[in-house]
Amino acid sequence: MESVVLVAGAATVLSACQLGPQLVRSLRVQSTAGLSAVWAAIGAVLNIAWIGYRTAQELWLSLPSPITSAILYSVLLALVVR
Repeated sequence: MESVVLVAGAATVLSACQLGPQLVRSLRVQSTAGLSAVWAAIGAVLNIAWIGYRTAQELWLSLPSPITSAILYSVLLALVVR
């Protein structure tokens, strides 16, 4: 069970590392140039779908990763469309 927890934790960290720098940069430079609203929307929707699937399958340890990604994609989407 410990290895499963470690893998789930690593997936959560990696999902934040994937989008975190883009979000930080967009906030720092106050610009979303080069970001696509479609890309952010698709990313948010796909991760929300993963949340639903993993919840339905009771895969609780794998939930933080799509939750983190869905939040980050949603924030980026909000920045792009504002």
